[in-house]
Amino acid sequence: MTLGGRIGQSGAIAGILAFAYCSSAFADPPVQKATPAPAAPSAAPAAPSVAPAVPPDIVVMKDGSMVRGVILEKKVRDFVQLQTASGEVRKITMADVTYAGTAASMPTTASTDAPPSPTAAPDADRTRPFVTIHAEQARLRLTANQPQVTFSVKTGEAQARLYGYRSALSAASFTSICTAPCEATLPAGTHEFALSVPGHGPALTDAAVTIPAGGHELRGVYRSAAGTRTAGVVIAIVGILGGAALMAHAITSSEPGGSNEMNMGEFAGGGVLMALGGLTGSLMMFARDTASVTVTPASPAAVAPKGVVLSGRF
Repeated sequence: MTLGGRIGQSGAIAGILAFAYCSSAFADPPVQKATPAPAAPSAAPAAPSVAPAVPPDIVVMKDGSMVRGVILEKKVRDFVQLQTASGEVRKITMADVTYAGTAASMPTTASTDAPPSPTAAPDADRTRPFVTIHAEQARLRLTANQPQVTFSVKTGEAQARLYGYRSALSAASFTSICTAPCEATLPAGTHEFALSVPGHGPALTDAAVTIPAGGHELRGVYRSAAGTRTAGVVIAIVGILGGAALMAHAITSSEPGGSNEMNMGEFAGGGVLMALGGLTGSLMMFARDTASVTVTPASPAAVAPKGVVLSGRF
């Protein structure tokens, strides 16, 4: 190859290199691939749902229904106040309740399900009175002429008769009502009452009392014979000792076979005094306390509907 040809070839190569350099200098910068953003962390797993706590107390009604909640106040003979899970406060009369307390302590006999079927057999073990009285109620306010007087009502009587004798021995049983002043409810009708004070047995009233239905005041008068019994003891002692002294004096003052004979009048007088004193004193010592009861109508405000309800068994 000639020198000119070589020079031309070198120039062509140099031009190609220069063009490639310029193209790389003015070319657009390389585009970087966008890096995807990291995925947002997934939401925290939902907490497991917690079932609402079961109220600790329960009230079971006589009709078989049930109320759950928290007992706020309970009066055994009056009412029970319960706060339900919804916040409602209910006041339920104890007369309609068969059980009120903690659910854990509820007896198995108190059913929390539906009321029993009307065809269910009656409870054979339930104690029933021999006689059931169906009568209107008499609401009474009992008062007395002195403090600590207890009213009782006659609920039974037993008699014992010997074969061949007409007379019989009888004994009455009484049920205590309350100590006056107090309130009670009795079946309307005719009753026999007795009054008593501490340390003494009941004194039967002189007559039965008829109490109509409605509100009434039962006024009792208790008359103690303690003074009479004390006087009887004194009379018996004085009569016996005085009579014995007169008889002894009549005997000791006499001289057998002498001029001073026994004074029969003094001796007889001593005997009479001893007999009369002992007999009179004995009768007075066994004097019994007496009582009486009267019934008067009372205003509705004077006799409250609540009180003691007496249920007698004969």
